[in-house]
Amino acid sequence: MLACIGGFAYGVDGQPIPWLGLWIQWDAHYYLSILAHGYNEPTVITGLETGQSNLNFFPLLPVGGWLVAHVVTPPVLAGLLFANACLVAAAVGLHRVATRRFGAEAADWSVVSLMVLPGSFALSGFMTESLFLAISIWSFHFFATGRPRAAAGLGSLLSITRLTGVVLAAGFALDWLMRRARRRPANYAVLFLICLMPLPLVGFMAYMDWLTGDGLAFLHSQFGFWQHRLDYPLANFFLFLSSDQPRLVAQSVIGLVLLSCLLASARRFTAGEILFVGVNIASFASSGSASPSLLRYMASLYPLHLALGQLGARRPAIRVLIVTLALVDGAMMSYWARGNDFLI
Repeated sequence: MLACIGGFAYGVDGQPIPWLGLWIQWDAHYYLSILAHGYNEPTVITGLETGQSNLNFFPLLPVGGWLVAHVVTPPVLAGLLFANACLVAAAVGLHRVATRRFGAEAADWSVVSLMVLPGSFALSGFMTESLFLAISIWSFHFFATGRPRAAAGLGSLLSITRLTGVVLAAGFALDWLMRRARRRPANYAVLFLICLMPLPLVGFMAYMDWLTGDGLAFLHSQFGFWQHRLDYPLANFFLFLSSDQPRLVAQSVIGLVLLSCLLASARRFTAGEILFVGVNIASFASSGSASPSLLRYMASLYPLHLALGQLGARRPAIRVLIVTLALVDGAMMSYWARGNDFLI
């Protein structure tokens, strides 16, 4: 349905409808450049300006697309198939986690939230949202159900999915400490596994050092080439409320509503989950240059969908809110499909 809305938007503008290209917007161009040509060669990909750098984009998503591209071509189709396979895995994991913790009805509404929240259409694009979501859901699920090896092994991949993915290890460590504080038996082998989780990031840093002579090139590219900056956490939520750009006001209002729902359910989450979500929200809410991406980043945080699911199962008003936000998601999709920067 969202693809049809986006296609209609192209038709209104009198432009051709590239059904695959419709999903390759903004960051997806850079991930596709890595998939097809590796790091630091983005200029040969349509949609990128000469001289732009792709060093600040993490490798797991393009590597996954590259593996699928050995079976399916063209690369853009391989990348989209990989991203949507991650979305399916995330939906299955979310339903399982929500059923275990809140019941079947809450699980159903959690998955509805996942699919229709404003910005959720980006989960089907070739960007990190669906991959980040799937890994975080299943990692926390494995950790909570007594499978620390699977949790640490899978969760370690989050450190090469997005910069804030390394916070997952801190979340696991906090939950481990909380269990020990409740005088439960301490398994130090689990803590050792948690300490090993950043190793993929260390490997990526070694690769960056070999390629560019700078092991932190992905970080320096953020603040140097792309001129990203950090403001006070959550400052942009309130700054954009007074903006003269309706898109920023709308994103800020929606973001604050979703954040309120998350806070209303905070006591239902573990300390590690709260840390993981809190650091992720604070990081992208304090980055002025990433602010137009606020809603798609929030859509990749599974506790938000759990919160809306369990609230929706008990309160009809939340169900109305979810359905209303679904209409907003469709409208945003039409802008995004045309390359508009309503949601980057």
